[in-house]
Amino acid sequence: MTEQTPTRATPADALKRARRMWLKGERIHLAALSDELSIGRATLFRWVGNKDLLIGDVLWSLYDPLRQEALRATPGTGIDYVVGVYRHINSTVLHFGPLRQFIHQDPEYALKILTSSQSTLRSRTVEANTRLLKDQVARGQITPPMNIESL
Repeated sequence: MTEQTPTRATPADALKRARRMWLKGERIHLAALSDELSIGRATLFRWVGNKDLLIGDVLWSLYDPLRQEALRATPGTGIDYVVGVYRHINSTVLHFGPLRQFIHQDPEYALKILTSSQSTLRSRTVEANTRLLKDQVARGQITPPMNIESL
């Protein structure tokens, strides 16, 4: 018989586990997560930063595929396209049970993670929205009345 060496956890494992926990509505505790992954807390912190950053990464891992789907599935160009993309995303997000539960469990914390200027999710979302608008401007499909970064 050959003895298998146990596989070591990776940063991707930490994100996957945190994502599963979040989707189930479980609170994410970094100490428990590091124990579950059989890694030290310092290692986990090196990988994910703090809890806020980890949850931001979890939410982005759910949001970005939805955004990509909306970009592909939405017909048209210009302002109709931009509005269609946002409508697709927002109608899905509005009915997403785990997000509703997250907000219900701790509204102040959820608001911080979703909208704070320090939130990685917010900065990534703003960047993605800016790229969408810039793409439509570059294609000559829209001419915004003000600077895109201001929008």
